[in-house]
Amino acid sequence: MKLFKNQPFVILLALIGLVASCKSKAPEPTSVELLSRAWRVSRATINGQADNNTNYSAFRITFQRNEQNPTNYTVVPGNAPRPNLSPTNAGTWALNATNTQITLDRGSATAEITINIVGTITDQAVTISWKVPRTVDKTEPTLQYELVPAL
Repeated sequence: MKLFKNQPFVILLALIGLVASCKSKAPEPTSVELLSRAWRVSRATINGQADNNTNYSAFRITFQRNEQNPTNYTVVPGNAPRPNLSPTNAGTWALNATNTQITLDRGSATAEITINIVGTITDQAVTISWKVPRTVDKTEPTLQYELVPAL
């Protein structure tokens, strides 16, 4: 008989637990939100080979946004051997619909460059890759930077 006396209390606790577990969680950040920050190089490769001879510590790339819309980017090349992602190292950026490419200076045919995103974008890392144009380097090397948030 004592078991039935506590039944309403047990049901009430179960309902409270159910309601508490159904609270809406914060939405996952979008790729634009994840990218919108200053990044530094943690590892660099040239044509698939680690570049251990260059000090990339001063390199920074910063992506800015206005709400969910990409706006401006800036690059501080530091000592990177081929730092110029664009002629001015500043401009506008856009992310493609599949979150696999960043276009710098979109709409400017002479300055536009496409950077590939390798793997998944997280708040702690993103890897970018691009081919240096023949006009900058006749060998057209492919650079890959593993980026982490700049402090």
